[in-house]
Amino acid sequence: MYYRIQMCQLAVQTSKWETSKWIAVDPWEAIQPDYVPTAKVLDHFDHEINTVLGGVEDVNGKRTKVRISLLAGADLIQT
Repeated sequence: MYYRIQMCQLAVQTSKWETSKWIAVDPWEAIQPDYVPTAKVLDHFDHEINTVLGGVEDVNGKRTKVRISLLAGADLIQT
């Protein structure tokens, strides 16, 4: 688990010293002791982005709440 989180953090870095301002790694799901249903993961992201952060920041610096959605193929939805 630790190495997966580290690999993801390295993947979102824009350079050796700087991380992206629009993409981040949230290790919450990975550190849960048991399987977490997708709906609960989406609820977690909704809370973190809209409640904790107050939404996303637009080019003018204004924060706007967003709707969290999952884009998936039929194979995932069937499971």
